[in-house]
Amino acid sequence: MEFLFVLFFLGFFVFILFMIFSGKGKSLMFGGKIIKTMESVSKGKKRMLISSGVKVHVIEVAPNVRNVGLEITQSSGLSYSMVPVSLPVSEAKILADTIYAALEYRNTET
Repeated sequence: MEFLFVLFFLGFFVFILFMIFSGKGKSLMFGGKIIKTMESVSKGKKRMLISSGVKVHVIEVAPNVRNVGLEITQSSGLSYSMVPVSLPVSEAKILADTIYAALEYRNTET
């Protein structure tokens, strides 16, 4: 019985590593084929021993239908977290406009 548990655990562990580190695994998480990975935002300085990063992907979810994929990562000593977000082009444009608005925001109230 212990052998089956160890075998199941190792299989699950290998599956998780496949999903995180292989292009095919990431494609499955985004729901389509990764066509191109754009310039990624650098990890930057670690804050409280945690580093974060964002990669932007072009995802083909169907023939002639493309989405924008955001791969948001956080890592620290022994942990790694990746959140895949797949947005249709219209929602990605709204997100980009919102980010630009936040960059240009000036608080006029004092």
